Amino acid sequence: SNCFHGMIRSQVVYTNRKVSSVRYEKFHMLSLEVVNCISVDEAIGRYFSYETIDVKIKKNILIEQLPRILILQLKRFSFDHKNNYPIKINSSINYNHNLIINQNYLSTDLLDQLVANNNTNYLNYKLFAVILHRGSRATGGHYTAITVDSQQQWTYYDDTTTYRVNYSDVMNYQNEVYVLLYEQVDN
Repeated sequence: SNCFHGMIRSQVVYTNRKVSSVRYEKFHMLSLEVVNCISVDEAIGRYFSYETIDVKIKKNILIEQLPRILILQLKRFSFDHKNNYPIKINSSINYNHNLIINQNYLSTDLLDQLVANNNTNYLNYKLFAVILHRGSRATGGHYTAITVDSQQQWTYYDDTTTYRVNYSDVMNYQNEVYVLLYEQVDN
């Protein structure tokens, strides 16, 4: 469905600001690096930061179209090439109930369109589900989920067991959060 996909613009830029190549790609999820990161906001900022390819050449990614449902996957798994073994990154990552996409991550076309339509809510998202990886190893563990219903009641799902949890409980899984699902705030 279209509600799950957005569009990114990948561009290579010379230091004199002339764009040398542009590529558009649909995305259904943003995979965010979490090593040496303390928050989802910081991980998103890194995702959209300039990458230096050469002294005179930089590459960056901008959002061309945001999805109605934004899925953020935190890269909790890596591979230790020295020991030839998969590892889990158990670092604490802060995440918020409300997420506002920074205008600096938008393409000029999208930003101009939002300004022209006075549509600032387009950048606002609200958390509605969290997927957790419980366990300290990449080779084992257990997946659970927490979702919110239309009455703003949060429910924890663990295989065949479900139970209600408080909102404050939802925000306390910084070492286990694996996927965050956000819905765009209605205009």
